[in-house]
Amino acid sequence: MKIKLLFIALFTLLFCVALQAQTPEELINKHIVDVSIPDNKDIKTFSMDLTISTDSGDYLSQIRYDNGKVAFNCFDKDSTPLFISRDSNVIFNDALNSKVCLMKENIMIIKAVYEDNQFNANFNFHQPNEEEKNNMIRIDFLKLAKQAMNNIKSTKDKDLIIIEGKSEKDSSLISVINPKDSFPLKKMTIKSEGFNIIFENIKVNSKIDDSLFAFKEIDLRASGIMVDDLTNNQNDNILANMQMLQNLMISAMTRMAFSEPDIQKELEKMINTNESIDWAHLKAVDVIKSAKLRRLYKPFK
Repeated sequence: MKIKLLFIALFTLLFCVALQAQTPEELINKHIVDVSIPDNKDIKTFSMDLTISTDSGDYLSQIRYDNGKVAFNCFDKDSTPLFISRDSNVIFNDALNSKVCLMKENIMIIKAVYEDNQFNANFNFHQPNEEEKNNMIRIDFLKLAKQAMNNIKSTKDKDLIIIEGKSEKDSSLISVINPKDSFPLKKMTIKSEGFNIIFENIKVNSKIDDSLFAFKEIDLRASGIMVDDLTNNQNDNILANMQMLQNLMISAMTRMAFSEPDIQKELEKMINTNESIDWAHLKAVDVIKSAKLRRLYKPFK
C-alpha cells in the first residue's frame, strides 16, 4: 500500500514538473484546437455559450450540436429571444415590426472566427438552392489564442491551467484549460475596450437532451404572436441576402431605442427609412410579443 501511494505521489510530482517545463506557447498548441463541424469527425456533440458583455448588458448566444442537428439561441440583454434556430427552421424577432419572421428549409451557419485581423461572429443561413456548405459551425479557438502571444504567461489553479496574453492592439485573451479533459479548453475570454466576449460551458461529446432541438412551431402559432412566414418567398426578402448579425444588431438597437431618443435618430438613419417610426406603438407591441417569446424559448441550462 505504501509503495502504491509513493508511486502515485511520484507520478503527480513528475506531472507537475513536466507541466511547469512547458512554455505557454506549447500549452496553447497542445490544448487548444479550432472547431469545424462537421469536418471534425471526432466531434459528435458540441455545446457552447457565447456572451458579449457590454456596459448596457450581456447578450447571450448558445450553440448545441448533436450528430447533424443544430440548435441556436440568441438573446437580448433582458433574455428576450432575438433569433432562434432549430435545424432548418429559423425565427427572427424583428423589433421594427409587430410580427416574428419564420423561415424554413435553411441551413444554419455559425462562425466565431479571426479573419481580416479582427474577431468576427457571424450567424448566417444558407437556403436549399445554394451550394452545399461543409461547415455548419466554425470556432477559431486556436487562431484567437495565437493573436494574444504578447506578454503571454500561464498559471496553475488546482487542476486548471490559466493562460493570459495581450494582442498588438492591447486587447487581452484568457484561456482556462483542464489538461485531463478530452477537450481541454473550458473557457476563453476576450477583453477589449468597451466589451468582453466570453466563450464558456464548452463541452464536446457529452450527452445533449434531445428536447432542446424541438422547434415548437405549434406553440408559437398558438401563442397569439403574429407570424410572417417567409419560407416561400425568402429569395425576395431582405433577410435572405443580409448577414443575420446585422439584423440582430438592428433588432437589439431597436429595443434599446424605445427609451432613448438619440438611438432612435441613429437607427432611422441606419435603416434609411422615408417613413417616420411610431416608437411608442412599437414599444407597446414589443412588451406583449417579447413576454410571449420569453415563455416559449428560454436559455439552455
